[in-house]
Amino acid sequence: MDVGRRLALVTGASSGIGAEFARLLAEQGSDLILTARRRERLERLSAELTDRHAIDATVLENDLDTRDGPRQLFDAVTDRARPITTLINNAGFGRYGRVVQQDLAAIESMVRVDVTALTVLTRLFAADMERVGRGAILNVASFAAVQPIPRYAVYSGAKAYVVAFSQALQHELRRSGVTVSVLLPGFTVTEFHRVAGHRRTRLMRFTSLDARHVARAGLAGVAKGKTVIIPGVWYKACAVGGRFLPRRCASALAAMTVKSDKA
Repeated sequence: MDVGRRLALVTGASSGIGAEFARLLAEQGSDLILTARRRERLERLSAELTDRHAIDATVLENDLDTRDGPRQLFDAVTDRARPITTLINNAGFGRYGRVVQQDLAAIESMVRVDVTALTVLTRLFAADMERVGRGAILNVASFAAVQPIPRYAVYSGAKAYVVAFSQALQHELRRSGVTVSVLLPGFTVTEFHRVAGHRRTRLMRFTSLDARHVARAGLAGVAKGKTVIIPGVWYKACAVGGRFLPRRCASALAAMTVKSDKA
């Protein structure tokens, strides 16, 4: 591992947007630490990036859906005696369905991964970055944070927290040399909806973004020092229009968008 190169940690790197973050960072010459639960996928991605770009891509299998997972990941990274320059908190998932019908264990799991783990990792790495006076943090939220989606109520609430947390933290660190950005992707072609147990509607498919496009927009926004990053012209327009729409109407429209025949 070349100590003179940038080093990025990407959580949830085994597929989707996380894997595309890793590919784009490798193309830029950054060394990587890739983490997720699926070690086999991580190792395949590591081999691909190492062979193609001559960078170092270290694999750390970790489960953020545990009490000690975030701290164990931080310790494993810091034990390598080389500080990371970029943290991408991409790990997260949602579950589709009415809150009152959802399993409590599934709800608690969402909050642990989407809120608690992200917060703990941000807190720990931000402190290290502040001490050395440089670093970038990109937290992946969702467009559901600004347009809450019925049947994704817990996920929408969790991602709204991520946006507020990131914006406030950016202000706290504004003179430290550390930047904090938050990415709000809309519907994206990944495994997300399969894991969520949701059959995508025609409108969802029509407005879906490519995972690589989303990752590229996120990294470009970080490079420009943006705090809130919304990929895609459609979603930028929706964000502007949504400011003038009553919240009840916005939620009704979102419900119509995601409601499948089986909902």
